[in-house]
Amino acid sequence: MGIPEETIRQVRENTEIVEIVSEYVALKKRGGQNYFGLCPFHTEKSPSFSVHPGRQTFHCFGCGKGGNVFTFLMDIERVEFPDAVRRLAERANITIDEKQRKTTSQNEILYQANELALKYFKYRLREMDGEDSTSTMEYLSNRGIPEEIIEKFELGLAPPGWDTLLTLADKRGFDGKVMERAGLAVRSEKGSVYDRFRERLMFPIRNAGGRVVAFGGRILKEDPEKPAPKYLNSPETPIYHKGSLVYGITQAVNEMIAENSTILVEGYTELIALHQVGIENSVATLGTALTDDQASLVKRFAASATLLYDADDAGINAAFRGSDVLVAGGLDVNVALLPDGEDPDSLARSGGRESLDLVLKNAQPIIDFKISYFERQGDLGTTAGKSEAARSLIATLTKIPNEITRQIALHEAAEKLRIDEKVLGTELSRQMNHGRARQKRSEEPRQERVDALDMLLQNLLKVMLNHPEIVPKIFNQINAADLQDHPLRPAFDLLEAAWVDGKSIGEADIFDSLNDRPNVLKLVNSVLARPDMDDPDFLRDIVEKTPRNIRLRSIEKEIELLSSQMKSGADLSATKRYADLKKEKQTLQGELRKNGDTEPS
Repeated sequence: MGIPEETIRQVRENTEIVEIVSEYVALKKRGGQNYFGLCPFHTEKSPSFSVHPGRQTFHCFGCGKGGNVFTFLMDIERVEFPDAVRRLAERANITIDEKQRKTTSQNEILYQANELALKYFKYRLREMDGEDSTSTMEYLSNRGIPEEIIEKFELGLAPPGWDTLLTLADKRGFDGKVMERAGLAVRSEKGSVYDRFRERLMFPIRNAGGRVVAFGGRILKEDPEKPAPKYLNSPETPIYHKGSLVYGITQAVNEMIAENSTILVEGYTELIALHQVGIENSVATLGTALTDDQASLVKRFAASATLLYDADDAGINAAFRGSDVLVAGGLDVNVALLPDGEDPDSLARSGGRESLDLVLKNAQPIIDFKISYFERQGDLGTTAGKSEAARSLIATLTKIPNEITRQIALHEAAEKLRIDEKVLGTELSRQMNHGRARQKRSEEPRQERVDALDMLLQNLLKVMLNHPEIVPKIFNQINAADLQDHPLRPAFDLLEAAWVDGKSIGEADIFDSLNDRPNVLKLVNSVLARPDMDDPDFLRDIVEKTPRNIRLRSIEKEIELLSSQMKSGADLSATKRYADLKKEKQTLQGELRKNGDTEPS
């Protein structure tokens, strides 16, 4: 059995969609009731993602995603509808009868396996006495990591042994295949399965919604005879894509929003060191070069980012690459280089917050940083060096999405390079035009035809949901069956069934009922995203004319079918039906002409 409709409605009515979405997106109220933010489902520079608390729905005007709170959780967490309902029910303290429980989705099982692993690793470090936990706590103490930071970042211990986690997981219903898919176990060439993480300090990685999706593990005992990587990370899984997340996002998000900025470092312990001295708007990459998805994630919660990297060649190269990605993501970017031989962890331990604040205070905007680099290299004294610097700066300038900001940066770059601004601007325009042309060629624009009947039905659905008082007037003139096989018919079926039962339903109810029909949901969402229609004349036309047009189209299709049947021989009832429909068609056409309307094409 599925979850009862009444329980689903109870969960939705006891869940505030703005609160849920705010865990993934920084929302700001913008006039009226709506909240806006950067869409979590596609990369954008300006907010086009809207949440309507009154209707309990969301919609992105950029990519078209939309739905209710269940739809949002399904899309953002990649889980099935029943799992989304259960998770929100748990938050709202609403009990769902486990006898009615459907099979848990595969992705939800992976989330649960990772949550079990987190609890186990924390237990082995903090609550289970033993030599391994004692020595690990001593290691953390020697590194100056106090209890509150251990708790804040949920550090844990993967103990020695090949199957300690697997044994526990099996008892809890997670077999070896599940643990392997979750990235927590490895299968040998002989086919046996063993724990991926052993004798390591564990760093759990959470997604923006706070769910554990992966782990990083630092080796605790190095054995020269059996060399192993210092850090071992979870592999890519159905719920974890390392290029889409940053470490520490759940610990940093509130400060990121408050300060509208973030600090980016490269490692787990470096990030923990910053939080330990009070720089809590900081996050870390996950062992990869910065990606567009990571820039998009950061941009949801902050307008600017400072890269805090080592001053060696590797750090400078990473700053060059990463800054361009962040700029393309719409962020204002600064770069701060650490003193030679220092990393954030060592500097925090030796100099505390004051030393780090001084480094961050001297952070340079990316254009200045690049120019300073070429100056230090002595390259700006030669034509070849100046040309290389100009190319590097133009690569950054082309990625600035805001035209005014780009022009200001162009002026500064030309002035500091002592290159004619028109010359630099001409090359910038050439590069940008080339990029646009390449993008245009790669895109395949799709023209979607919307005929007159489609438009009528879309308008009608929108009005019926916004003005439930007109629903009886509509269904007294037509039936949902008149829509025949039109894609919007399932939505009208729901409205008609509710009307027959003496109930009314809203947008959020439609999304609940159609959760297993994604194509219909997509179409309904595009309709609901349209502006409200409250003009009295327009509403009157909808009520009076649209049902006639819909009925007329239905009659025409039935006449066509009967005509085909009559050619091959039909009984008298079919002939009579054909005559009655022809007469009704003439009447409707006369009424439409009388009212100055035309038939839908």
